[in-house]
Amino acid sequence: MQQKNVYSWSMMIGAYAQNGRRNEAFLLFERMESEGIRPNAVTCLHVLGACSCQNELPFGKKVHAYISASEFKWDISLQTSLVNMYAKCGNLEGARKVFNRLERKDVISWSTMISAYNQSGRHSEAIEIYRLMESETSVEPNAVTFVGVIGACTGCGDVIRGRQVHGRLVSLGLETDVAVGSALVQLYVKCGNLEDAKKAFDRVEKRDVLCWNFMLSAYSERGSPQQVIEAYDAMDVEPNAVTYTNVLIACSAMEDLAQGQKVHSRIVSSGLETDMTMETSLLSLYIKCRSLKSACQVFEAMGKKDTDVVTDTALLNMYAACGNLEAAKRVFGSRRDERRDVVFWTAMIASYAQAGRGEEALALYKTMLSEEIKPNSVTYTSVLSACSSLGNILEGRKIHSSLEGKAEELDVAVQNSLLSLYARCGSLRDAWSCFAKIHNRDVFSWTGMVAAFAHHGHSARALELVREMELCGVSPDAVTFQSVLHACSHEGSLERGWASFVSMAVDYAVEPSKDHYLCMVDLLARAGRLAEAREVIQFVGLERESMGWMMLLGASRTHSNLAMGVEAAQCVAPEDGLAMCPLLCSVYVL
Repeated sequence: MQQKNVYSWSMMIGAYAQNGRRNEAFLLFERMESEGIRPNAVTCLHVLGACSCQNELPFGKKVHAYISASEFKWDISLQTSLVNMYAKCGNLEGARKVFNRLERKDVISWSTMISAYNQSGRHSEAIEIYRLMESETSVEPNAVTFVGVIGACTGCGDVIRGRQVHGRLVSLGLETDVAVGSALVQLYVKCGNLEDAKKAFDRVEKRDVLCWNFMLSAYSERGSPQQVIEAYDAMDVEPNAVTYTNVLIACSAMEDLAQGQKVHSRIVSSGLETDMTMETSLLSLYIKCRSLKSACQVFEAMGKKDTDVVTDTALLNMYAACGNLEAAKRVFGSRRDERRDVVFWTAMIASYAQAGRGEEALALYKTMLSEEIKPNSVTYTSVLSACSSLGNILEGRKIHSSLEGKAEELDVAVQNSLLSLYARCGSLRDAWSCFAKIHNRDVFSWTGMVAAFAHHGHSARALELVREMELCGVSPDAVTFQSVLHACSHEGSLERGWASFVSMAVDYAVEPSKDHYLCMVDLLARAGRLAEAREVIQFVGLERESMGWMMLLGASRTHSNLAMGVEAAQCVAPEDGLAMCPLLCSVYVL
């Protein structure tokens, strides 16, 4: 090019600006001036469009000053571009000043101001500018105007104003516009009206992936995973990472491993499997569905990527639930100490406690305290469970003492754990003291105390407490009934036990388990109803359960029934024969 003119300079500046190379565009503008080439209106439009953050505001002001001294200072496109520049650079006051000085405000300038205030979080002012536009001018709003004002209504949760705007845009035939429709979906979802969101979505003619994602996110946030899957299946555009994330969350919620695997295959074919958010969502899916092999494959594929603590906690819990405590320990050890939060520590403590490794749970709890991590209620519940399984009442008392005055941590779950600890260790007085202090007793509180009385020989008190429980409006559960039947058996109250057994199924819809039937075998056998006890064993398929036959054998001795004792002894499994011998000998002595 022999001689550069204003047009060639403007073309180069525009090319840099449009390709995101803003600094080069600014340098070229300054170089253009230094070489004596005066920028024209198009040049200024290009550089103003490139100013998009606070750091670039000084340069934008410099261009503004140049425009103000030029012959095209009142050009409406330039003035609107100045409004937009000040807004993008976070200077709404500057934008408002330029806007107020405009001799002729068109739909673009009005829409720019509405969008600027909306994007800056000043939603009420955005709505007010829209009101002024509609009430004081003859300018007709366009799709951009409506996207801005609907966004403002969404931001301040003003569904009434939003409906008014909706009515206005319908009269202009803009309801089918994809950007407007997406904005309406967001408005109604934010205001809790999924039905109207779906109506707005259905009226959009050419939905893009963004519009579909708004609808999928709405179903997901509403807790409707099946609708997420149905919407995903109906999509007629290519999904993106946001789409897949919502669908994987839905698959996790429904524990639908098959659907999740199909989605995973499609993610791989689209080349998105290395996206960090996608990998985390896939990992969460396989963890939730207990698919250990697939979870491990995703985790290994992530390599040395920095997973968040939520993902690592879920992975740790999955390994623990699958009985792979060593793998859980590796996950726990893989995070640096300063990045372990209380939830992460608690997950490992709970894993040890649930695996019957109470000593390690206690040791880790003490290490956690030494790291100055404040326990939460779940931590206390887990470590008290460890103390209970160990029968370590001394450590339990120390933890109990540390909870004095900590109302936030001492919730009903922790109080129930303390009750269970003392009951397990045979300290009924302490257990009762804990029970008496629980203000909002749940079924676990009542059941824990009933079980404590029943298993420590206070059957009458256990049954009395069940009556109090029912009077307080708390329905017994399967564990409660097991304790009730145990208490009736030891008290010799056949009638009460039978009535409780019937009530369990009829009144409370609790299906009897093997343990309930064994309690009934014990109850009948102790009452001397040996033939009926045998019938229960045979009727419910407990013939291979040595426990039932051992109960019948013990009762045969008590009731001097040699024939029944011999029959019961013959049905005891061979591996339990050693425990049976003393009982059988005592039957023959009769």
